[in-house]
Formats: sequence, C-alpha cells, structure tokens
Amino acid sequence: MYRSNRSILMMLISTLLLGACAQQPTRVSAVENGPTEIPATASLVPLPSEIATETNPSTEVPATDNTWIEYRDTKFGIGLAYPCWWKLTPMSADGMGGFIGLRSFDEAYVLSRSIKGGWQNGIYPEGVFAIDIVINEQIDPTKSNEESWNSMLDPTATSIVASEEIMVGQNLATRIELKNLVNSSDPNVIVYLFRLAPDKIMLFSVLQQDRLDSPDIQGILTSLSLNLDQAIILPDVTPHAPLIAAPCIGK
Repeated sequence: MYRSNRSILMMLISTLLLGACAQQPTRVSAVENGPTEIPATASLVPLPSEIATETNPSTEVPATDNTWIEYRDTKFGIGLAYPCWWKLTPMSADGMGGFIGLRSFDEAYVLSRSIKGGWQNGIYPEGVFAIDIVINEQIDPTKSNEESWNSMLDPTATSIVASEEIMVGQNLATRIELKNLVNSSDPNVIVYLFRLAPDKIMLFSVLQQDRLDSPDIQGILTSLSLNLDQAIILPDVTPHAPLIAAPCIGK
C-alpha cells in the first residue's frame, strides 16, 4: 500500500505517547505545522537497534504448534499472541503509559528493500505488517473512549468521521475512523481503542491499513488479553508466510 496514511497515524501515536509522558525509544516525534512525510525505515518502522533495552519483565510462551507465541506484559497485564518470527518491542518498565511494537520483518529485510529511506516504489511489500500499541494513563474516567480520544486530537488536523462499539475477541473495543483534514486526499484511518481501566486507554493501530482484515492482524486483535486474569486466545488461523528466517517453526 502507498504511504498516504503514514502522516495521520504518526500524529495519532504521537498524541498518546506525548500525553502519557512515556519514556520510549526515539521513534515518533511531535509534528509541527501539520503532518510530514516520514521515511518507511524511520519512525513507524523501528529497527532492532532502536529498541529500548530496559523493559518490564514479561513472558513469552510458544503456542502448541510453535507458530504463535504468547506475550504477557506485567506492567499493565496486557497479553497477546503473535507469529513466532515477528519482532516485538516489549513494554518499557519506565515512565507513564507504555508502548508495544510488532513487526513482521527485521532490519536486514528493510534495508534490502528500501531506497533513500523508503520502501521500493513506495509500496509495502506483501507480508509486511507493523502494529503499534500505545497506553495512556491520563484519561478522564467520566469520558467515553471516543470522547477521550477526540479531546486529544487537533481539531484542525484530524477529525472522527465514524465510531462504533464492537466486540473484538473477548473484549469490547471502540472502532474509530479518522480523517486527515490537512491532506484531505489521504484515505481514512481506522484504529481500535480499549479501556484497560477507568483512567487507562489502549490504542491499537496498523500502518498497513489495507491489511486490517488479514489473518495476521485479526489473529493478534482477537488474541488480546487486557488483564492478568484474562486468558490469551491463541489464533486458529495461519499467518502469512515468514519474510525472514523462522527457526521457531517445527521445533
């Protein structure tokens, strides 16, 4: 998919990261004077060398068929399953809020398929997935997910055009569709909001918006556990074939 919705996603993720005062890897910066074009190998595609080393203790348990791995963060109790060869940026133990990143590729894959900081021909290769999960702890408990999110948006840059409460796996989520008011030709962006606690909200966003319905994204979404008492649901779907070495399969 072309990079037309990167700007709006960058603004959205920046909003929560800055609002949470999270101390995370330098990967998303505030946008001044409207959205800017960001190279595909930069901000929204963190490389292994950019991942923070101080992380909150967590667990990774292989699924029975070794295709999906269970990840459990102990800072907020968030759990999920993801293909075992994906690269995961675990939750940092420091600061308010938090961030989890998931990528279906590694640094070598990006560098071999990029030109001057962007994907070749400006298109995400087949099988490329990038997920950002951001937690904000400074939410007004009296506001709904939509109201909370809307209060953090710059009304001159982004607007909510649709919102609905839906069940995603075992959790209630708010599915929000957003429009970029600065670059009106950009396609709308869909994100998912989950309420972890009255004052805590979690954003689930996917850079490759044309792949929201893929087995990979839907498998991770439906696997989500929002607290330590809730089980992680192992997906029963087959993810996209690995883009990188996957020695975890067949062990």
